[in-house]
Amino acid sequence: MLPRYSIILLIISSISLQAQKAVVINPIANCLRNQVSAYMPKSLTSYIYRNLPASSETKIGSLRIGQMLYNEQVTVDEDNSHSPEVLVTLPYQYYDSENQQYRYLKTWMLRDDLTVIDSSDVYNYVPRQCEELPNANQSIISLKTPYTSNTTERTYSAGTYFVFDPVYSTPDQYIVYEYSPNTEYFETTAIPRDNCIQFTQALKPSERRKQFLNTVKQWTDDLDNTQRILPFVWAGASYCNGIDNDAYTNSYGDWIWPQFFGKQDGFDQSGLILRAARTAFIPYNYKTTSTLYQAAPARNADAVKPGDIICTNGMSMVISDDNTLIDSAGYTSGFAGVTRRPIHQRIQGINTLDDLREAYKNKQPLTMLNSNGEHTRDIHEYTIVSFEDMPLHKPTSV
Repeated sequence: MLPRYSIILLIISSISLQAQKAVVINPIANCLRNQVSAYMPKSLTSYIYRNLPASSETKIGSLRIGQMLYNEQVTVDEDNSHSPEVLVTLPYQYYDSENQQYRYLKTWMLRDDLTVIDSSDVYNYVPRQCEELPNANQSIISLKTPYTSNTTERTYSAGTYFVFDPVYSTPDQYIVYEYSPNTEYFETTAIPRDNCIQFTQALKPSERRKQFLNTVKQWTDDLDNTQRILPFVWAGASYCNGIDNDAYTNSYGDWIWPQFFGKQDGFDQSGLILRAARTAFIPYNYKTTSTLYQAAPARNADAVKPGDIICTNGMSMVISDDNTLIDSAGYTSGFAGVTRRPIHQRIQGINTLDDLREAYKNKQPLTMLNSNGEHTRDIHEYTIVSFEDMPLHKPTSV
């Protein structure tokens, strides 16, 4: 019989959290730029957090500035026990505010999405995260595909970290520790090894880059095989289920702005890069594409490889190994979500990786195309960056 661990976490509805570490206990937790309960009835706060629309075309849609996954950790900065929200700092996501002054991301989160890490024993069952890589003293896996737990029946996003028990795990499955909201205990559940990536410090940066590329390719392949769409979600950084192809309609080549109230998973362009990188255990902390564009050194054109990233101040695309590009394109492009398309369908006149290298070397503008093959814009300033070259900047302030 598998063990059950009687560490009871303190749900934060009745205590003050300020200056404490907390961990996300729900599969996906939305992060908002403003305190909703400051200008909306408190009774509606949870509903708004759980039912944000996918696009930023409405004021409420643009409230989201990020998403956290189960087992990710935050530091609580401001807490009022009478409020349904807390102000937190994300300890490994930062942005370039100005002049390369890197700042940790501060955000509002629902109190019910968090619980206090109140005991050193808890760290045995929660991944000890840092800016670089997971703690080498723990046995940690990440989900490379979504997984529904047989224990709690909750579906966890790709990229979710779990601590596993090396004693009880088998050649076919990992036995991981999972917090049950119903019992407030850590239970154990089995996850097939094929669903996971196990952390090891031995991998070289080039191997992690390949692991990153294989991850995003698998996501697009899985979506194609199941005829589902992983929609563009403003500030989204999660993949649980996606949506059916007929969940929204296409009119005159452009997607009608979807609402998807109650549907949380999906990516924007920066969220796709961040989540896939961290799934592959790459120490990637840039919250926005503009931060990536400003902070990461440009790759030499001759050294550009599959798994590298084309980025501008507001766009990022993964270069695949089969003359395709992968990104989460917005609704006006007609792609409306995570897509993997031949390079020539996204950039006019560029058919192969060699063509892209040549255009990059000659500083040739990129003529971007929509889903109908129509010109949308010319990009004059862009760079190609690699995980192998990225420095780990330390924020100067919060």
